Amino acid sequence: MTTQSIKVISLLLAFSLIILGCETQEQRDRKREEKRTQKFISQLNNRNQNIKTRVNAARALGRINTPEAQRALAGAIPTLIEALNNADTSTRAFAASALGNIGESAKKAIPNLANNLRNDRNDLVRGSAAYALGQMKGSAQGAIPDLIKALNDENELVRQSAAKALGQINSPQATEALKRYKTNTKN
Repeated sequence: MTTQSIKVISLLLAFSLIILGCETQEQRDRKREEKRTQKFISQLNNRNQNIKTRVNAARALGRINTPEAQRALAGAIPTLIEALNNADTSTRAFAASALGNIGESAKKAIPNLANNLRNDRNDLVRGSAAYALGQMKGSAQGAIPDLIKALNDENELVRQSAAKALGQINSPQATEALKRYKTNTKN
């Protein structure tokens, strides 16, 4: 081998090592996302954290949407159901939203969400409960009467969330109520 060949091979080897040793942006993003996920899971599972922090962690995990985050959320359903009764309005609303992000896997929260939709004094909580019920799709058929009543809520956000939820549930009863609602709102 000539000296020139050895230099070329050495350069190629050096470049290969550099390329193999460098992380791609995608790899860095994935690592960053894994760290964020772990942070939120830790907050969610830490029973010494206040409920608001735990609910916010659940809400953040719902947006991450990785299998690991979804598993953590599934384990948090009882905490989120409990948070639906918290004195703090934003905690109740965020808990409902987080349950909605979990979707049908959180169907045991449906009675609690329907109760919040019926009885909570806060518009954001009622709207978040309606949103969450819609995310439960067909599993939330038992909440259709409450969603139909919410179509007459004093707050537009609640009415719109209830209408959207009825569309997501997509049952004959929900579809009929939605048709009546749309006809009445056009007039």
